[in-house]
Amino acid sequence: MQGFVKVTFQPVGQSVYVPAGETVLEAALEGGLELHSPCGGHGTCGGCRVIFASTAPEPTPEDSRHLSTDEIADGVRLACRARLACDSVINIPESTLRKDSKFLLHGITRALRLSPSVTKVSLEVKQATLDDQRADADMLAEGLGADGRQVSISHAALASLPRALRAEGHRVTAVIDSLQVISVEPGDTSGALYAVAFDIGTTTVVGMLLDLNTGAEVAVSARTNPQVSYGDDVVSRISYAGNGGVGKLHQAVTACVNEIIEDLAAQAGIATTSIYQAVLCGNTTMSHLLLGVDPSFVAQSPYVAAVRAAVRTTSTAAGISINPAGSVVVLPNVAGFIGGDTVGVMLAADFAHSDRLRLAVDIGTNGEIVIGSRERLLCASAAAGPAFEGARIRHGMRAASGAIEAVGAQDGRLVISTINGQAAVGLCGTGLIDAVATLLDAGLLEPTGRLISQEEASGVSDDFRRRLQTNSTGPLFILADPEFDGAARQVVLSQRDIRELQLAKGAIQAAIRILLAEYGVSAGDLDEVLLAGAFGNYISRESALRIGLLPDVPVGRITQIGNAAGTGSKLVALEREMLEEAERLSLHARYLELAGRADFQSIFAESMMFP
Repeated sequence: MQGFVKVTFQPVGQSVYVPAGETVLEAALEGGLELHSPCGGHGTCGGCRVIFASTAPEPTPEDSRHLSTDEIADGVRLACRARLACDSVINIPESTLRKDSKFLLHGITRALRLSPSVTKVSLEVKQATLDDQRADADMLAEGLGADGRQVSISHAALASLPRALRAEGHRVTAVIDSLQVISVEPGDTSGALYAVAFDIGTTTVVGMLLDLNTGAEVAVSARTNPQVSYGDDVVSRISYAGNGGVGKLHQAVTACVNEIIEDLAAQAGIATTSIYQAVLCGNTTMSHLLLGVDPSFVAQSPYVAAVRAAVRTTSTAAGISINPAGSVVVLPNVAGFIGGDTVGVMLAADFAHSDRLRLAVDIGTNGEIVIGSRERLLCASAAAGPAFEGARIRHGMRAASGAIEAVGAQDGRLVISTINGQAAVGLCGTGLIDAVATLLDAGLLEPTGRLISQEEASGVSDDFRRRLQTNSTGPLFILADPEFDGAARQVVLSQRDIRELQLAKGAIQAAIRILLAEYGVSAGDLDEVLLAGAFGNYISRESALRIGLLPDVPVGRITQIGNAAGTGSKLVALEREMLEEAERLSLHARYLELAGRADFQSIFAESMMFP
């Protein structure tokens, strides 16, 4: 089995993990980037030129045919011919990007008209005289109205206006948010205009810094959500909040957001005061806690949220450390357990305009599923638990250096791959799914989830047989061991670990089956299955199908779209009309509550079985 390499494409800042040996063109497609390749990747046109910022592979005959000696020396290669052998940073020239793709954002492409709600106008404001004693605000409004723009001026902007005007000889920059001047800055500061977009996950918080003048993603940063100290899933957080913990949970996530903002600003070499808007999304509970709102009643029948619509407030009121005059936007929710992160996925995948029947699945501690097209949308939530994040697994861990992230078989031997190629120290979610799929294929795991004993294993290779062991807690399978593999420590998959995975995948599969039935379609009717979220981006599609996590569709219909929730936040920051579209999607999607269904438990029990 091949290892995986990380490829980072610049200037879009998109990273993707792919098997070593794939071409750059294949990696770009998996990352949602469309490259100019008229010949379809056969190496005959020379159109897919890319530049290796890191060590470039040896040139191929096709490279030598289409590229000059100097280009080859500078690291230029044809994307369809260059095969990836190690982690690489690759620059994509403007000429190689597809012309119909204006913005290529985090694993999913959607054309976008750059029109942020926050803009800057640099102007020289007319100075008052004894003959014209109009107020500073009137002079500013006149200057801004020269192009027909009618704006109001906020209280905060008025407070700073007199001195700002006179600091640079009446040359100022007006910061305008939705036709209101929110700040007036001395001189010309129009080049420094930024926003941040966030996906507030139950486990991970991801922030992106956006240049609103160009639409480019300038920096990205992520942290573990510090709320995990108060519970690793939504229900436990709600329980803590209901016992007087709303303030602590709010402070924890706000501090995390602000820490990420500081990091983003440092990466870009800017001041946080150059950031004028923060757009955030998360599941309903995360959104409530971010706003300091008690989510207790989300977990109590009839599971009602305090707010559905988008919330717009000031950065000061929200406690978000951007420009004090800046605005904070939290994307709308759908229902108690379908939040703004799912709205972000629907926005990024353009559900509002697509006629194709698609199923979107965001897999995490809480799985959110959406099915439909622009005509009709159904959604549901499944409490998958933290197994996919490596929690409650004996040697489980997050996707960090040394985690087993891929498992397979080759010539009768077990083959594992770890993150960064380090010695195995644990097992993350993608490796867990691969391991179970591999055991199913090897005949060591029954459809019920029972791991067979070494004595029962017949027709199995010696390597697989010796890894079947039993201890005081029951049967287990050794994935890495100092004796077998020269590993630093033993990493095993236990019978209990397999049960945890069955519970998680059973919840997701049951929700999908119910949604398909409610929609009146079968899995075969789906045009596409979209896998959203970090976990969905790295999971093996084949392994997910093998264990029954996903509906039975051809693997070619499964598309990994990365952090689509974060993309939704980015879209809202970059195009003002996107917030209205998000609101319409929130109202259009009908939420299906699974808890009250008489058939849920029976479908869930069936869904725990392996194919």
